[in-house]
Amino acid sequence: MTAAAPSPRCRACVRSSGGPIRCKCSRPRGTEAGVRSRGWLKIQDGCDEHCTFCATTLARGANRSRPIPELVAEARALSEHHAELVLTGVHIGTYGRDRGSGLGTWDSEVPTRAPNPEPRGPSLGRLLEALIAAVPRVRFRLSSIEATEVDDAIARLLIGAPRQLAAHLHAPLQSGSNRVLKRMGRHWYTADAYRARVEWLAARLPVFGLGADVIAGFPGETAADHRATLALIEALPFTYLHVFPYSARPGTAAMRLGEEVPARAVRDRASELRLLGDAKKEAYREKRKGQTGDGVVSGHAAGRLELLTEDYLSVYLPTAAWDGRARCEVTVD
Repeated sequence: MTAAAPSPRCRACVRSSGGPIRCKCSRPRGTEAGVRSRGWLKIQDGCDEHCTFCATTLARGANRSRPIPELVAEARALSEHHAELVLTGVHIGTYGRDRGSGLGTWDSEVPTRAPNPEPRGPSLGRLLEALIAAVPRVRFRLSSIEATEVDDAIARLLIGAPRQLAAHLHAPLQSGSNRVLKRMGRHWYTADAYRARVEWLAARLPVFGLGADVIAGFPGETAADHRATLALIEALPFTYLHVFPYSARPGTAAMRLGEEVPARAVRDRASELRLLGDAKKEAYREKRKGQTGDGVVSGHAAGRLELLTEDYLSVYLPTAAWDGRARCEVTVD
């Protein structure tokens, strides 16, 4: 862990017995009492989509976004105790759509077009701009967002404000087969549109944590569909995967689709996806080894402190070596 430089305006910055500088001005209040410096800011609830495998819409209802001034006020309060705030919700990429109109959308028929038009009403990008302006010392992170809902405003912040918005997207893929995506009810993107947006961002970010959810063995998925998913994952710079063997949820439309995939095939496909995800994860960490990252304390166990980098890598430090700062430069090992 690299020692902080003292702030010229901070009288609390001291050097202890010739040791590292301990800078209280870079530490949110309340950090001294604990070792968890990430907080959560729920920006919306509900979802207007109807994925055939998902029961969330049945349980949570339609999209409901919280007002920007309310969220800014909550972020200011949370920033007193947290160095990172994670924006959460059910479908955060649709933030503001219930409060405005005329939002820009990704055109899946033009997969090579990189930029995504900004909305004319309230949006996640405008919320992020307001939060960063109000609480610039905090790092914000997006919890889970559809790749094709990363509009130009969000992209600009990811590229131009790495200290304020973590270079990390968890972008659900579910399948690399357009036929399966259609059966899933995921009408707002194609595999090509997903790939185009991710590649455009990856080409502009020096570090980029990229995760995805993938479902193995969705009803009607053929061996060719599975190979298409593997090929897309292999081609993109994923740094981790969350793989789920398909399981029917009561009341969902997928239960009525038929063409159930045999259980053994579901297990085998999930295993193959996990192996690929593990290989991508290891390759990315190896690439980052020896490089620095912007670490925020996320927890501790067995005498070690866990810090999370901007690109969602865990770096561990002996608790005894910690100088109490909630956020600091770390070296990926």
